[in-house]
Amino acid sequence: EQVGALASAWSSVYAKLSAVGDNWWAGVKCTLAAVMASVHQAHWTGVAYDTWTDEHGHTHRIEMSSEIGAAVLSRLRVPLYNSFWRDASRHYDGEGLERGQPFLDVVQ
Repeated sequence: EQVGALASAWSSVYAKLSAVGDNWWAGVKCTLAAVMASVHQAHWTGVAYDTWTDEHGHTHRIEMSSEIGAAVLSRLRVPLYNSFWRDASRHYDGEGLERGQPFLDVVQ
């Protein structure tokens, strides 16, 4: 019963966020939407509440368990990190940041 409710809520929130455009954060009004916006920011596409496709076309299915938070974070850590630097590279003087955090030890 809980899985059915989650699937229904996921579908509803996913449709609303998809209608917002590329900046899903503009439509975030609940915890589920914040999680979905984070996953979207990592350039993953939702297939279902427990299934996402990454930017390389690999499908990730998240098993429902008490460890779901750790499972999601471990799979999203690198894609989110990369997306932050990719987004930063589009800002003023951001050229080169799409490759990741700059090596600043020389500057110090």
